[in-house]
Amino acid sequence: MNYIGLDIHKKNTQACVKDENGKVLVNERFPSDVVSINAFLDRLGGAEAKVVMEATGFYQYIYETIEARGFEVILAHPLKLKALTAGRAKTDHNDAEMLAELLRIDAIPASYVPPKDIRELRDLTRHRSSLIAESTTLKNKIHAELAMKGTKPPAEARSSFSKNFIIWLRSLGNSMIDDMLDILEVVQERSRRLKSRSRMRRSRMRT
Repeated sequence: MNYIGLDIHKKNTQACVKDENGKVLVNERFPSDVVSINAFLDRLGGAEAKVVMEATGFYQYIYETIEARGFEVILAHPLKLKALTAGRAKTDHNDAEMLAELLRIDAIPASYVPPKDIRELRDLTRHRSSLIAESTTLKNKIHAELAMKGTKPPAEARSSFSKNFIIWLRSLGNSMIDDMLDILEVVQERSRRLKSRSRMRRSRMRT
């Protein structure tokens, strides 16, 4: 069994590989892209290995690339990890080696990583939430444009963003409002599609 510590950064990753006795087999640096990560894993020659990396804001694609290759991947909790390594000289080389060693002695303070289907559902939910927020922003901008022009809807179009309200907005001949309505239509359609996809995923997860 080999133990791999990855000190990941947006541009580059430092990788340290240790064997069961703690001997450093590899400590190298490569770009943090999928091709380079797979090339590094290929160089291991099929040896059984566990991998650890620190939880960062961009770990997910690296985690999933390695997970897809069949390796066990552990995500280290950054604050708890910092407490364990206080006072140690901070270099990428040292950090990668330290991660590999903590993994070897089973001392990694791990963060919980939900299963892949849950992660994908969360991604869909976050994306839909951002679209809903964008929709709200566009509606507020349209209301602000109406207020600035002192334009008020007739009684039959008082229900905000109802079908009649949108028809009335289009009748104003305001190019700025028309542009925002066009964007709003696309955003809302994307949001509806994501809602449908999320429901389908939840249904599959229950069965």
